[in-house]
Amino acid sequence: MTIVNRIRTDVVNVAKSFGAEYSEAVIDQIFQGFGEKFTNAGFAIRVQNKRNQKVDCNIRYGEAKENCLAWDIARESGLLSDQGHPVDKLIQEMFQAIPAIAYGADFDINYGLVKIWHLPKIVPVEEAFKIPSLPKSVNAHIDFFKKYHLDALCALTVDYRNKSTNLYFDAHHPEQRTTQFYKNILQSQQFQVPSDEVLEILVNCPEIAVTFNWSSPRIERMCFYTAFVNRETVPQHINPVLKKFAQEAPALLDNPGFLVGWSFGPDAKKGTYIKIDVDYHGLVVPSFFHMHNLPLPVPEATSVFNLPSSEAEDKSSSVVMS
Repeated sequence: MTIVNRIRTDVVNVAKSFGAEYSEAVIDQIFQGFGEKFTNAGFAIRVQNKRNQKVDCNIRYGEAKENCLAWDIARESGLLSDQGHPVDKLIQEMFQAIPAIAYGADFDINYGLVKIWHLPKIVPVEEAFKIPSLPKSVNAHIDFFKKYHLDALCALTVDYRNKSTNLYFDAHHPEQRTTQFYKNILQSQQFQVPSDEVLEILVNCPEIAVTFNWSSPRIERMCFYTAFVNRETVPQHINPVLKKFAQEAPALLDNPGFLVGWSFGPDAKKGTYIKIDVDYHGLVVPSFFHMHNLPLPVPEATSVFNLPSSEAEDKSSSVVMS
């Protein structure tokens, strides 16, 4: 079995195990366009309980390239076409406004291409204001960004399915290491505040994502990302999805790492949910720590950023795919 076939089999098995909807035709189209990319880049399989506690399954990859090959491949393969909406122009405008070091793409296995990521070096959030087609609601939240120290921009995404965009911030300020910060930022948007136990987990969150769209003046969603270096460190008792996925998720490593996104929105049934990614090749979690200038909890963990340049190029770069 080739590694592409193994990845495809693992993805389908995850969907079956979690009762996630999937389409063989959609998976075929994704793998025809991107299958080889999944074998040597930062690749992850994700499950999330977003839709009224139904589990969805996504796959995503990222690599260190200054240009966005995902956009070209997606259009050539029929996974992406113009929608007559500002999202059509946004990814190109992002690459023109802010130099990139990497990009990524996200796929729902029952839908197709969902998102494309633009990953620069960490830059001031003001750099995003140069992007012409960005929702006006982004600029309208300048005071919000200042108040909550969301000033170090580390990634942007275009969501083609939901017609929205995400801004990702490095959580570097001391106030972001307190539970009160997360209570305050969620309450500022009338979002549900989680349990004290989850709040204690969030104080170790290196990355904060904020979602905007073109049809609403408000923040649509916020998500806080935490990384775990192996199965045992995932807080499995908090949610059955976390437990099952941490124990069963397939990977090329015996004991892979995981990224967990704690998502909050105005609707507790839809906006508040958990998403968890397995680091399939062992590249995503180390690079997540590297991106946020944090020491690796496991010294022997490998990041492509620490490899000799030739080897790093062969393996590509893991990208924080949120």
